[in-house]
Amino acid sequence: MNADANPATILAATITLRSSSPEAPGARTESKREEQLLAAGSFVAFRMPRGVSGRALRTSAVCLLLLPLLLTGCTKQAKKIRHLSNAKRDFAAGQYEKAEIEYRRVLQADPANATAISQLGVIYHDEGRFPQALGFLKKAVELTPDNSDLRLKLCLTELSLGDLKGARQDAERVLQKQPGQDDALLVLAETTLSTTNVQDTIQQITKMRQQDKDRPGYHLALATLYLRQGQITNVEESLLAAQRHEQCQRRLQSRRRTFSPTFFQAREIRRFQIQNRLG
Repeated sequence: MNADANPATILAATITLRSSSPEAPGARTESKREEQLLAAGSFVAFRMPRGVSGRALRTSAVCLLLLPLLLTGCTKQAKKIRHLSNAKRDFAAGQYEKAEIEYRRVLQADPANATAISQLGVIYHDEGRFPQALGFLKKAVELTPDNSDLRLKLCLTELSLGDLKGARQDAERVLQKQPGQDDALLVLAETTLSTTNVQDTIQQITKMRQQDKDRPGYHLALATLYLRQGQITNVEESLLAAQRHEQCQRRLQSRRRTFSPTFFQAREIRRFQIQNRLG
């Protein structure tokens, strides 16, 4: 091999295979060609059996050069699959901190991985880390626009951050696919502020309720809107109707952090009126 060749960058592999058959014509020419390759400092050189063409030599060299690249690709894919599996296990166990780390490792290997993006958005939303959740949930909804659960978490996040327009638009899209979805109905009510819009939204929700089975979300949303109009009697009636549903009390407790206190105050307002004989 050329003495000037850098041993750190040159891979030399010489395989000597002896053949029991007599030398074929032109064997000396082939041997001479191999010696010239070695003298020129080739990356890979083989001494092939007699009669094997130079094409086979070149193919073998290319395969050896590509092998590290193929192994690297397989290793990255295996790591991504392992991190996804670990993240799924940790998320199911409620270990959000560990799941977050694993999903972020997935994104290092695959920045566009829809599962990791969606789950990070869910984790941040459920932990109340709304500024962090917003970007991930928006990207997740962009990747999976028909996923109503992700869109619902997005609209709740937007509401928490004060983006009333975005929250209302996403709530309406959720209701298109899931009529009567309780949280989406509450977002619809919470994002209705002007007097004209309040009346329009009351009619919209009443129409949806008539076309659907009775759900607590309809009554809670109407209670919020009636309170904005100052119709305390209607507020009380709507809250009583909502309380007839078993899950209503749990929902009221779980959503205190997200929604304004308007419909939570309604019962206290009515109780004050009754005690003071004002209504």
